[in-house]
Amino acid sequence: MMVSLLGLYGCQAFESLQPLPPIPFEPSAKDISYVRDVKPVLDRTCIACHACYDAPCQLKLTAAGGVTRGASKDVVYTSARLLNASPTRLFIDAQTTAQWREKGFFAVVDDSTDNPGRSIDNLNTSLISQMIALGREQPLAPHSRVPEDIQLGLQRDNQCPKLSEFDRYANEKPLQGMPLAITGLADKDYQTLQNWIWQGAVIDEPPWTRTASRCSGCASSMRAMRVPFPAPKRGAILSGRPTAGTSPSSQPVS
Repeated sequence: MMVSLLGLYGCQAFESLQPLPPIPFEPSAKDISYVRDVKPVLDRTCIACHACYDAPCQLKLTAAGGVTRGASKDVVYTSARLLNASPTRLFIDAQTTAQWREKGFFAVVDDSTDNPGRSIDNLNTSLISQMIALGREQPLAPHSRVPEDIQLGLQRDNQCPKLSEFDRYANEKPLQGMPLAITGLADKDYQTLQNWIWQGAVIDEPPWTRTASRCSGCASSMRAMRVPFPAPKRGAILSGRPTAGTSPSSQPVS
């Protein structure tokens, strides 16, 4: 069975671009494992951007907990904020998906309790599926400059559309599918991610917990970090004063 993903985001015709043929999605009989199949793709193609505390849209893809947490429209670091903001550190400031939803994070894969398993509905309700489909169907030309209207760097004004806002995003920014500013995912990686989402985006990784073994070296590491800075030797130059036993004229001029 071949399924076109062109219709997943409204089948819009982009006025400034020549629409490309639909990208075929071929459902796989093989069970896709998050640990074995999906995480290596994310590590290879996504975490260059989606790894830090202030990752775009706070979408951290370095751990399964970041995938299930989802994304947020809140900016971590901004000079426009006058009051303290509640931190959103993964594994620290909330522990469950429901708690992250209370903090304003929204799903990027279907996290409903009535997930139907293998279903095209899983693709329709997955923001990641929509984003990588857009990146495949409107790719950048290989070996060419990134268009000037695609802003990169620390000053980028990140767009963080929810699923209900994706159609407008795709119309306004047709060349800004994911991964951003590259020619799209390799065929195998693309099919792996879409099949995983189609199968229900199952996380087969045990949830992270703090254990004694995980922190066995923490105390010694912290002690090493607290080694006091060596005090200056007696007679060393302090505040421009000469070392004992020398004249001011013998001191180096800075």
